[in-house]
Amino acid sequence: MEKIRKITVGDIKEGITYPIGKVIRRAGTIHRIYLDEEFLELYGEVRYCIEVLPEGKNHTRLWKSFPHSQVIIEYDTSEA
Repeated sequence: MEKIRKITVGDIKEGITYPIGKVIRRAGTIHRIYLDEEFLELYGEVRYCIEVLPEGKNHTRLWKSFPHSQVIIEYDTSEA
């Protein structure tokens, strides 16, 4: 599966964009964006999730999920 670099929720001009590395106040830093394959398998519907790494912690937690939402995905095309 391709690594997601950024997700935009809504349309490209007025939507909200969440890139990896963005600091979210009182939540942490966006660490991972992924397609929830378990949700897709169970319900047959697409849902994207965002995990954050809270400041001072060494584990991520789910911050937001977007089921039934118009999203635009930008993939990480770097070689590394």
